[in-house]
Amino acid sequence: MVPAVALGLYAVAFRIFGLTLSIYGLFFIVVLPIFSRQAKSGRNALRNSFSVVMRQSVPIVLLGTAVIALASKPALELLFGNEFGGAATALQILMVAAAANFLNRGHRQILIALGRNREDFLATAVSTAVNLGSKIILIPMLGLAGAAAATAIGEITLMLSQRRLASRALKEHQLDEETGSTE
Repeated sequence: MVPAVALGLYAVAFRIFGLTLSIYGLFFIVVLPIFSRQAKSGRNALRNSFSVVMRQSVPIVLLGTAVIALASKPALELLFGNEFGGAATALQILMVAAAANFLNRGHRQILIALGRNREDFLATAVSTAVNLGSKIILIPMLGLAGAAAATAIGEITLMLSQRRLASRALKEHQLDEETGSTE
């Protein structure tokens, strides 16, 4: 859908995006057991733990995202050569996707801790379809910026759906606690 040169530029930006996602993945590997223990203590414990983790980490993630986005062109040129400065716009858009990914991972942890894996899977499937559909539409129009935008649209879709699902799961979990039933 794009020339080989554009694909090469996008690959560099996507590798940095992938590295960012790997770091987020490591962070949430540490956090999941904490959330799982808190889920056994009840909705308020889980909600409080989630709130503390996100309040402490989101500012750092947003600052890192902004720094990478603002420094993308000179950093790409320094690390990979002047010809890779053309990937800066894609990297900037992908960093928006990375920030959304961090937020959706937080909400995903709530779903997993509460045993809502099926809902997590369905939200992921829908956002994947949105991502692919957006790529089909945006890549011919915008090239590598369209590919990055479609990734951001997919991540934002997942973030919003998982936020809604996690909120609903916490409410239902609270009702179960109040009535004494188990899931």
